[in-house]
Amino acid sequence: MKKLQNQFLFSFIVLITLWNVLFRVALSYVLKNEIFNMVIIPPVIFALLMFFTGKYFGLKQWKDLPTDVSFKYHLSSFCIFFIVSYGFYFSDLLSKYEPRLIFDYVLIFWGLGLIFHFIQYLKFKKSSIKGIHHDQIFD
Repeated sequence: MKKLQNQFLFSFIVLITLWNVLFRVALSYVLKNEIFNMVIIPPVIFALLMFFTGKYFGLKQWKDLPTDVSFKYHLSSFCIFFIVSYGFYFSDLLSKYEPRLIFDYVLIFWGLGLIFHFIQYLKFKKSSIKGIHHDQIFD
């Protein structure tokens, strides 16, 4: 059971790392070249890619093994996003229009959402057996 969960999680991490790198490159390109009327396109495409990637792996995970591991996916997305973003920042690959303060604010607000999700995850974990809700085990 753990191997299957980690297999999906690893594939998810590899794919979202690719999406994050492509997003950073595209957004920095648009901003460095001051194509401000196109600045909305990379974030929208990135959001859609992240949503559909999460949905795909979430449904695949649930179909093969009906346990709630959404917190692991959320935490992975959080970590990958900030590793890539701060990596680009500290490597000086971002445009002058992408200050570090933006990353810091996103880190704070997304971090608060992650804490809330963790609290909900702990509540669910108390009411389940190995991640499977009682209603699904005992009919």
